Amino acid sequence: LAVFSDSTFTVDIFNSLHAHPPFNNMLMSTVDILIMHGIDLQVVHLAGEDNSVTDALSCFQNSTVHMLVPAISILPFLPPQAMLGVLQQ
Repeated sequence: LAVFSDSTFTVDIFNSLHAHPPFNNMLMSTVDILIMHGIDLQVVHLAGEDNSVTDALSCFQNSTVHMLVPAISILPFLPPQAMLGVLQQ
């Protein structure tokens, strides 16, 4: 799976597998899912001006995204509770 991000912070987290405490649960959960499903992940930096769809998505400019990709479906992201550090009961 290749992910192109304009966020060097995101690229650094996934390339180093090291995150600040607030992001550790998200990183560990993501890695667990990748391992469980045998998915190889590569996160690459691509500047926003070269990555217009993701740049518009990250700025909540959905009308721009629909203009660039008319058939796109944009859904809200609801992270799994484990990624948020919520304990399972």
